[in-house]
Amino acid sequence: MKTQVQLYVKNETLWTRFFGGGLWFINIFRKLPIDIAIDGNKQRYKPQDEPYVIDLEPGIHIIEGRDPRALTKKADKALTGAIMGSAAMGAVGGSMALGALLGADGAASNVSRIGMAQVELKEGDILKISCQADRKGGVVFKAIP
Repeated sequence: MKTQVQLYVKNETLWTRFFGGGLWFINIFRKLPIDIAIDGNKQRYKPQDEPYVIDLEPGIHIIEGRDPRALTKKADKALTGAIMGSAAMGAVGGSMALGALLGADGAASNVSRIGMAQVELKEGDILKISCQADRKGGVVFKAIP
């Protein structure tokens, strides 16, 4: 019997593709890939209807997901925060440069977002996982029954 992980890679939502990074006018029509590493073996997967099937040995496995566009999404959040902070400080008569600095710092987080799952598979187990990049640059894993 085979022990498998079936990865159902979903495309980002329309909202995330539109507001989640530069080149939105191209990205809304593309299938955006994500990077998934199983036990340190990293590969890039594009969204598709059929699952990616990975044969594994029984035991404990670590699955990590990274969004290749995470830095672009973070930079766009910082730019939006700078514009909003500058406008807010300018509206109350303060320094617009200070408002931009505070807004950018508050909007951008210095956290690298990694989706992670640790699973223990027994002989003959078939694990189905749905994975999708989110708006913040992370990858969300959901088990499919």
